Amino acid sequence: MFTRGRQIAQDPDAQAVARCRAGDTDAFGAIVERYQPMVGRVVARALRYPEDAEDVTQEVFIRAFRSLNTFRGDARFSTWLYRIALNTAMRHASKIARYESQRADPQADDTDWSERLPSDVAESPESVLWKRFSESAVRDAVHALPEKHRAVIILHFFENKSGEEIAEITGTRIGTVWSRIHYAVRKLRESLSEAL
Repeated sequence: MFTRGRQIAQDPDAQAVARCRAGDTDAFGAIVERYQPMVGRVVARALRYPEDAEDVTQEVFIRAFRSLNTFRGDARFSTWLYRIALNTAMRHASKIARYESQRADPQADDTDWSERLPSDVAESPESVLWKRFSESAVRDAVHALPEKHRAVIILHFFENKSGEEIAEITGTRIGTVWSRIHYAVRKLRESLSEAL
């Protein structure tokens, strides 16, 4: 059986966290470098507008740095970081949704249609538009789900996390995870059958 000191010595994340707590800011830079792709990907999928992902990803790491003293090491560091990433992205998405509902103008359409044109001349405009419409429909359907259902869909289908991993990240029981996935998939099927 390993002692806690030997576990920290063998875990690069635990070592980096210990160094950060001791005041070594370069150690946190290594954490950011290691996890930025994962956090950026999760954040972009949790947001309705992927262009917000860079700012929200930065906010995730700021929150993580400020909360390092709360990381107890009961779970893997990546699990703890996933939770912060999802919570931060969901909070941002809710704030944007509230803002949009207060200033919604159904007549406004500021879409730049020149961006919709195919970049590859081999693709027909119809196939490009259908692909983009489908991607948009899926994104809209996922973002219409309640937060707890959206989180399990992102983790399971986009991040390839197992039910056990999702339970650990979200702090829920495995049965609750599968129940939420089942409900969310049913809602997505309904939404997408109407949209597509």
